[in-house]
Amino acid sequence: MVVVRHKTSIGVGAGEAAVEVIFFSIYMHLHSVRPSVIKGKPIYRKDEIGQAGHIYGEPNKIHFEIVCDDQNLQKLVARTTPALNTQVDGRTDAVFGDIYFVVPAGAPVYAENPSTTTREHVLTAGDTPGSLAARFTTRVSTLKAINGRSADTDAAFATWIASKLASTNKRVRVPAPSTAAAAAAAPGITRIAEVGRTGSAMVAGMRFATGARVMYSLTLEGRAIGTEPLSEPNAEYRLLAEATSLFPNRASAGLEILRFGRVLGTDTLHADDTNLHIGRHVHFRRVNAVLEGGAVSSGWIDLNAPNVRKFSDADCPPWAGWSLIDDDKDADSRCNSPTLRRWLDANGDNALTAAEISARLATDDLRKRARRAICKFPTEWDASNYDSRHSWLKVQTEENLLPLTDVEYAERQAHVSALSFWQSAKLKASDAADSADFPSTHWKFDPREFIRHFRKCGWLSTREFAQCIPRQHRHLSSTGTFPISNVASWENAEARARRFAIPINIAARKYLISESKQRLAHLFAQLAEESGFFQFVVEGGGPNATYAPYYGRGLIQLTHFNNYKTYGKYRGFNGTAPAPFQNLGYNPNDVIASTNSNFSAANCADSGGFYWINPSLIATGINVLQTSDAGLRIDDVVNGSRATNGNVAIEKVNGLATRLQAAVYLKYVLLDDISQSDTETIEFDWRRRPVKEPIFNDDGTPALNANGQPKKKFFRVHHSIEVPLTKQRQ
Repeated sequence: MVVVRHKTSIGVGAGEAAVEVIFFSIYMHLHSVRPSVIKGKPIYRKDEIGQAGHIYGEPNKIHFEIVCDDQNLQKLVARTTPALNTQVDGRTDAVFGDIYFVVPAGAPVYAENPSTTTREHVLTAGDTPGSLAARFTTRVSTLKAINGRSADTDAAFATWIASKLASTNKRVRVPAPSTAAAAAAAPGITRIAEVGRTGSAMVAGMRFATGARVMYSLTLEGRAIGTEPLSEPNAEYRLLAEATSLFPNRASAGLEILRFGRVLGTDTLHADDTNLHIGRHVHFRRVNAVLEGGAVSSGWIDLNAPNVRKFSDADCPPWAGWSLIDDDKDADSRCNSPTLRRWLDANGDNALTAAEISARLATDDLRKRARRAICKFPTEWDASNYDSRHSWLKVQTEENLLPLTDVEYAERQAHVSALSFWQSAKLKASDAADSADFPSTHWKFDPREFIRHFRKCGWLSTREFAQCIPRQHRHLSSTGTFPISNVASWENAEARARRFAIPINIAARKYLISESKQRLAHLFAQLAEESGFFQFVVEGGGPNATYAPYYGRGLIQLTHFNNYKTYGKYRGFNGTAPAPFQNLGYNPNDVIASTNSNFSAANCADSGGFYWINPSLIATGINVLQTSDAGLRIDDVVNGSRATNGNVAIEKVNGLATRLQAAVYLKYVLLDDISQSDTETIEFDWRRRPVKEPIFNDDGTPALNANGQPKKKFFRVHHSIEVPLTKQRQ
């Protein structure tokens, strides 16, 4: 028998304090336990515990539990009672998996998207940008955008309107009115029709999946509404463009609305990004709904309406199948939970027969419900309360037609006592020195469902983050060989993780990178080179660069004025700044980093995430999420490296060997791959030497440029190296 105490993090709360959780996994009926499993010593993900044994003569079986106490259940699922309060938004200290919107009865359902639908208007004498904006309850900036004139100054747009008036084609686009007041102010412009109103409260679920955004609808009880979810291919990859279009003045906060349904970070929505027809910031999505009268139809619902509540899988909501069950209050080992008995009572007669129980347990419906039932009851492995738990076995009842004899009861008690460990284990669910022992009555999860569920949470604890920094790697030397060099000891890796784990977790969650461990591996592989394994946030020699003061800052370094300007507009860093940044409107030395010891870890991470999903900044012009989703093979990492470092010939990609080695190492840390040795061979094309080499003419003389200086370049060659896979551990 082995009991493992797990301590990890699933999010961040007030004051950037990690949401740390402690739970236990229990493994029984092992044939053998590995010698490396030592009481009181750390054990790591994918370490072998032992070999499965037998249960009732069947080989390769184990008994497996995952359990926690009240305090940690509160952290894991945000409550310890069955009901989820849907009158307020769900937790914000942990948000992962699907996003859920609880929509009340009576919510309007539109036939078209009020955020993006436009109508044609024929200009008449006297029309100006200002008069059009007033008449159609909009802004001049919106009129520019929907007419493809976003780059125009106000004067240039006014000139364009005047030219349209003077031409035969006097048509322009204006926002379609979505309210009665807006329609009354714009006679002749067709109002967006309402399909109807929601007939009862419902749940709209939103899932991002390998590029797509999938919307599905449920009743509060979890029954599907409509026959098929509504999928938008590539919407995940276009999320930044959508946020920039709908929330142009502070797209960073707008992106969180589109990503989480609410703003989780420190940025705030800009007043000029409100929908003037509706009078607030909106988030319309097309969903299936049951309308008043009972018909099911799809239409556009505002998921940011004041009376819509937002949740995520981190809330373990009941409509997603989760149940907290703590109503079995007697002391014996029989299941007397009224909730579970109702689940088993197929005919509703308040009586359970063995045949009825057996039949119900065989149904997919009950098995599905049971997998997400979190139940509180006493452990079976406490010998001190054996009689109070099991003496009913000696009494003949309807449930126990063949009671045990005293001899049989004693034999069973001896068997259970031999398996019991609770009194001797002295388990602790807190790190406090004076903490009480882990209670014998506690919460139990279906262990496989627990694992499946929390795999949706891409959050890494500080120690898990530190394990992503290798101990060693190989670097290209001046002789063209790849000697091994040290990267970080455990102490150094943990120190770097303490600086960056929370900011990078926040950015990876916001920018959809931690939706898969493969995406996260791609990010960390690029950061290995870009930041020197999380050491550097300022470009070396940057102040002397020709493009100074707009040299690289951040974990994936922003470089050049236009990129800084784009990021500043995205975040809303619009103000005044001292020389030499007066044209930028903010001081990146203060906002991002001035040195490798004076920086904002949050903005260094966020700017990297912004770069990662912004095709206009990426060298390849492709959202790196899309590149990451292709796989984690050598070619995939090369493509990610070109996206990050420059879409150039492979020999010109800086630090390619570091990026490739980091990806191989991370594959065995973050993914489910298991390494079979301490090294892995990789083959790739890259530069022959770390610096450019002279070019020679056919006659052996040095080739010269127009200034008489020797020409140099990187020469492409094929490499084969052994990647060190030594694990980063304490």
